[in-house]
Amino acid sequence: ALTGGVALFAMAQGLGAPLLLVGAAGGQLLPRAGSWMKAVKAVFGVGMLLLAVYLLAPYLPPALPLAAYGIILIVSAVFAGAFDSMPAGSHPGRRLLKSLGLLAALLGAVQLVGSLAGADDPRYPLAPLTARADSPATAAPVFTPVSSLAEWESFLAANRGRPVLLDFYADWCASCKEMERETFHDPAVAQAMRGMALAQADVTANTPAHQALLKHFGLFGPPGIILFSAQGQESSRVIGFMPPAAFLQEISAVTPLASQ
Repeated sequence: ALTGGVALFAMAQGLGAPLLLVGAAGGQLLPRAGSWMKAVKAVFGVGMLLLAVYLLAPYLPPALPLAAYGIILIVSAVFAGAFDSMPAGSHPGRRLLKSLGLLAALLGAVQLVGSLAGADDPRYPLAPLTARADSPATAAPVFTPVSSLAEWESFLAANRGRPVLLDFYADWCASCKEMERETFHDPAVAQAMRGMALAQADVTANTPAHQALLKHFGLFGPPGIILFSAQGQESSRVIGFMPPAAFLQEISAVTPLASQ
């Protein structure tokens, strides 16, 4: 409680102190109004458009957000004058703006190419093109879908004697997709998971059966992964994204394949 109180007090001071300084200075610390305010407005506008795409990304086809990022960046570069001719002796600020515009256009083009290549991660838009042809892709683990408590209990009973993994997933869950992309596709993790019975509860629709299943395990929603021993006893839980090395340690507690 003390730590939380001190943290809130520090946050309040950090937010309030600048306002007190500006107020005490009578506005002398504020920059003068001018054309620079239009540039600030444009930058924030582009930022809000990019944020809107980021928030909508879980509900869109995988390649569409990358295409949207690319279009926004390229259009912004055009309006920033990235492709306009510049006479010699131009103001340094104008040169800087043109340079930033060209950089935005380049990043936008990379995002568009990645979208056309089938990429789904804006951080690695060229991953499909740079993947080595001689390194076979790791096959994704195959999950058995369960959509109700009865289906889960039936699955658990049918796999008695095997370690079990239950993954709670939703289309709008960014951490779920990151876990699937970064961790489940890791070769060592995929190899370890082959010795387990894998079940996945897709709670995207949030039906009453989904809510009952979540309530049974004391979860409010995804992401959530629950590991069970071969005797059907819960071993551990993973809430949120976990990198491959750490997740492999969790698996090693229930299956010997992970430690080989």
